[in-house]
Amino acid sequence: MTQRTSGKSVPTLPLLPLKNLIIFPTLVAPVAVGRARSLASVKASAKGSHDVIVVLQRDPEAEEPTQEELHEIGTLCTVSRVEERNGGAQVIVQGNHRVRIDSVDEVDDYLSVTYTPIDDLSIALDDKVDPRIEALHREALELARDIANSLNPDKGDQIFQQFIGQIDEPISQMYKIASVAQNLSTDERQEMLEINSAEELLTRIHEVLQHEHAVTEIQKEIQSQAREDVENQQREHVLRHQKRAIEQALGEEEGDEDIAELKEELRQANLPEPVQKEVDRELKRLSRMSPNAADYQVSRGYLELVAELPWNVVTEDNLELQSAKEVLDEDHFGLDEIKERILEALAVLLLNPDTKASILCFIGPPGVGKTSLGQSIARAMGRKFERMSLGGLHDEAELRGHRRTYIGAMPGRILQA
Repeated sequence: MTQRTSGKSVPTLPLLPLKNLIIFPTLVAPVAVGRARSLASVKASAKGSHDVIVVLQRDPEAEEPTQEELHEIGTLCTVSRVEERNGGAQVIVQGNHRVRIDSVDEVDDYLSVTYTPIDDLSIALDDKVDPRIEALHREALELARDIANSLNPDKGDQIFQQFIGQIDEPISQMYKIASVAQNLSTDERQEMLEINSAEELLTRIHEVLQHEHAVTEIQKEIQSQAREDVENQQREHVLRHQKRAIEQALGEEEGDEDIAELKEELRQANLPEPVQKEVDRELKRLSRMSPNAADYQVSRGYLELVAELPWNVVTEDNLELQSAKEVLDEDHFGLDEIKERILEALAVLLLNPDTKASILCFIGPPGVGKTSLGQSIARAMGRKFERMSLGGLHDEAELRGHRRTYIGAMPGRILQA
């Protein structure tokens, strides 16, 4: 179809705008057609040369795109088959060569375009070919084959041969890769269609394949790790099931119930993170030991002590100085200097709650009120009072506790309090 302008014949063809699909030269692709204008363009092509101009819309939401809403570069395609379906049609088209859209006009109920053909890209794989172009072409095909084998180790070569290997022309191979690459957007495919240099197209395809190859390798590592984790979990489940069966046969099943109860007590203790890590390590070690082992009771006693400690039990201090003075005066007559020093220590805590409390040391013979002063301080602050006698203490280990490796090791006096 031609249009005469100023005495010159200008080629015109029906326009088939697409929302999210690029048709590359030499490739065959199905196109779903549903818009009235597009159906009219397909029917108009059937009455003529069966050719249409296929071009991508800039805005996929536009139902009736204008020339400004279309990309400038499209593809001249031949409509080889039309199947009408539910008010639309499934059209099979084959790309022939690239064209530049010059103008868009409305003819009857469809759009017609005037266009200018663009020279096709080509690569002649002979002795005169640029070594860089040949290297890019070979590397691109190898990457494509590796990706196919990574995605499907059993049929990778067959998939590669089906999609790319059976195509002889290098540029057509690159266009095919661009059409099936999963990590390319529609706009990126349009950019490849507009490339006018064979070397630039090969370079761009090579970059895309390198990225896809790296992603595929990472996916394989993730899948392998996930599969290994699942296998380890299944193996552990089977071994634990066998372990329970053996323990039940040996009459040792009760140990698992005790450990489960201990785990629950430790969970309810809401331990700090560093303590929880150590407890988890010790629990794992305990679960692997036989109840008859020498270290079993040592490890269990340690965990029971940790569970019994009041990790989150705190009292709220009452730092009201007037109330503290009244309590001290009520419990003790005189001792004004000592009471004043006690109130000073409380005042420091009141002014700076984040500071560590100072240690007050009362010295004197028996019966002068050292212990009762401590009781009064505890009552004034709303704390519990604990009396710890260190008379006759000659080993600091009794105060801080012994290492668990010692036979009969016990926690120190402070923890026991």
